[in-house]
Amino acid sequence: MGMAVAAVLLLGACSDDETTTESGSDATALAPDGTSAPGGTAEDDEGDLAGVDYSERGPYPVGLTTRAVGEDGREAVIYYPADDEATADAEPLAGYSSAIAFPEAFQAAVPPELIQDIALTDVYEDVPVSSEGPFPVVLHSHGAGGHYWYESLRNAHLASWGFVVAAPDHRERNLAASFTGANASAVPDADVADLENTLAMLDDANVEDGGPLAGAVDTESLGVSGHSAGGRAAVRMALENDQVDTVILYAPASPIPFNEEYRTATPERQVELIEEGLAALTPPDIPTLTVPGEVDATIPLDRVLLEYDWLAAPKRLVVLDAAGHNAFTDACAPIRAQGGLLQYADKLPGIEGLLQRGEDGCTEDNLDTQLGYDAVNHLTVAQLRLALGLDETDASLDPTYLEETFPEAIGQTDVQS
Repeated sequence: MGMAVAAVLLLGACSDDETTTESGSDATALAPDGTSAPGGTAEDDEGDLAGVDYSERGPYPVGLTTRAVGEDGREAVIYYPADDEATADAEPLAGYSSAIAFPEAFQAAVPPELIQDIALTDVYEDVPVSSEGPFPVVLHSHGAGGHYWYESLRNAHLASWGFVVAAPDHRERNLAASFTGANASAVPDADVADLENTLAMLDDANVEDGGPLAGAVDTESLGVSGHSAGGRAAVRMALENDQVDTVILYAPASPIPFNEEYRTATPERQVELIEEGLAALTPPDIPTLTVPGEVDATIPLDRVLLEYDWLAAPKRLVVLDAAGHNAFTDACAPIRAQGGLLQYADKLPGIEGLLQRGEDGCTEDNLDTQLGYDAVNHLTVAQLRLALGLDETDASLDPTYLEETFPEAIGQTDVQS
């Protein structure tokens, strides 16, 4: 039983015309308050608007802090643009171990093959925030069987481009919950409540005397992102909170109720339930970006497309070529580097299915992990900047630009205005 649960750690989440470019740090755009903001739409040699490659690290070092959210002590990890001088002599965080998601009592029993070490770059704990704020906010929801640190690489990348990113722990469906066999559907929309509580916490932190985020947070400019079950939470928050300006979905689960009927239905019936559930909902009237994996075996592309068809314009779809479900999580790169997980099936009998889902998108047959990270980082920054008024045009999201800049990663695209 311990071995079976250990493998869940590696799922990350489950449910379910030519232009030249310039470095983002060399171009500028206006922030909503009229100040100069890094990045922005550049011009090519003929003076036409061109895209900016946001896969490069942004101009800010990154601060990291953790805060309690809600009334029961659960945490959120927060990434923010840090002050250059304050980080000059500071010691950066080396990274984290994926074992962080396990209760301490179980960590020693987890097979070493199932533990990944994730390196972070230019991330500093509890350093002063940059004085160039306030900065727009992104709330991020992790997937089922995951952990709120498991997409730190992308969240830190966003902070380097001038966003405050907060990722709460969803206790009802995190990795630790899988030890107890907890059913997340027993507490409907608890993850949405976590996101709302995180937003309230950021409002408080913005006025906290002497706090690391004081004066740095602009919750009136708000994006919400989510992976897998976190995508469901992101959409459901947008349905209830008109403060949300844009939603970004990575291999998302549908925003319909994830109840016992759905969990025990045949795949064919699940598709019917998705169609019926979406038909009963009115989509949020805000810009969205959906980024699924072409060969996702956990939440297949055809199910994601059902939700994309339901979403209101303006909307964008960018399919990652040859990518699977865990292409969006930090552990995917080390899983690929060690040759996947199924090779350990003989050592861990009875959990082959879990290992297969854990390496979904993280083997040699899939899109190179770093190429996938680069494409997703770019797409996320570009969508946020466009939706929040930081970029003048959508040149950085133009399908031709994307295909030329990330030729191995970009598959099917769609844009509806």
